[in-house]
Amino acid sequence: RRPSPPPVSPRKESLKRDITSMDQVLRNLQDKTDSLSKLYRDLEDETKTNTRDIGNLQESLVKVASTRDIRDTINRVGGQASSLITELQQTQRNVVKCLSEAEQARREYDELKQKTESILLQLQQCHLMNGMNISSRLSLTPGSSSPDSDVNKEDKII
Repeated sequence: RRPSPPPVSPRKESLKRDITSMDQVLRNLQDKTDSLSKLYRDLEDETKTNTRDIGNLQESLVKVASTRDIRDTINRVGGQASSLITELQQTQRNVVKCLSEAEQARREYDELKQKTESILLQLQQCHLMNGMNISSRLSLTPGSSSPDSDVNKEDKII
């Protein structure tokens, strides 16, 4: 038979349990430290990605701001273009009206010119028929309104 081991003192038994418990705590602490280290590495990787993303986000924000500025500029230019088109249309209407008035004045001038030439031709024919000098027959005196009235006066005088 084997000899039985000497009885373990309660104090040794307590120490043994404490050591085992401490060993367990140390293993748990090591596992948690490893877990925290892994978590830290993962966060560090994400931070690097986030830093890149922040740079990309800043570029995107600049692009959006630029796009918004461009859109605002386009809208402003569009409004100005509309105003200019309206102004050009009004100017065109005024030009058409002025041209119409100028054409009317030209027609009236041509009519008066034709009438004047006709009267002059008649006077020249009359002069040739009477053999008289036009200037003696057409003496316009102040206050007379027409050559005919002066001719009639002259005829009365002669």
